[in-house]
Amino acid sequence: MNKYMLLIIPFFILANSFTSVNLSVVSSTLVNALLVTLMLYWLLRRTNIICTRDWIIAIAFSIYLPILYSKTLAITLSYAPISYSAEELLVLLATAVNFVPFHGLLDVLRHNPSAYYVIIDSALLFTPLTFAMRYLNWVSTVKRAVWYTFLIIVTIEIIQLVYSLVVLLFGLGVMGHTDIDDVLIHTTGALIGGFCFIAFQTMTAANKQNDLQN
Repeated sequence: MNKYMLLIIPFFILANSFTSVNLSVVSSTLVNALLVTLMLYWLLRRTNIICTRDWIIAIAFSIYLPILYSKTLAITLSYAPISYSAEELLVLLATAVNFVPFHGLLDVLRHNPSAYYVIIDSALLFTPLTFAMRYLNWVSTVKRAVWYTFLIIVTIEIIQLVYSLVVLLFGLGVMGHTDIDDVLIHTTGALIGGFCFIAFQTMTAANKQNDLQN
């Protein structure tokens, strides 16, 4: 089996939107699917798949990547005329940005009946990325896997801010949300991913040692 066959997975994951009669939805889905496929292709070029377990991890990651992208970076190709004053722009931008640690987190805990589910879901969002980054040898150490995941998280938050500015200034796309709490929670998930790989590596080494002794 050729590893590049995995490139069809993002289109299957995002395929439900292709049936829409809305041109904006279909074009947005096509652009997003192409971007995810290019990301996956770039990663697969750096991936050696040798055993069945490697295939399982690679397939799981190919399913996970478009889901992660949809939750964080998905582009919406839409336009709405705008006529905001400078004061209104600042107010709207302020609602899309939070640089106060734990402010957004406390809001979720106070007002969302599913707060703990939302927080856990957010915390684990980047855990598979850190694990796969190390397991598939895209980086040489767990420390680098966590660090690169952190940089990706910060980059995503900056892009979300750009999305908000583009919407407010030009009426293109949909508002993003930049939140320091997202960085903190997602980075916690990255650390969990690193610990999961260390635990996996330890168990694998122990199993190999037992096999040699037997």
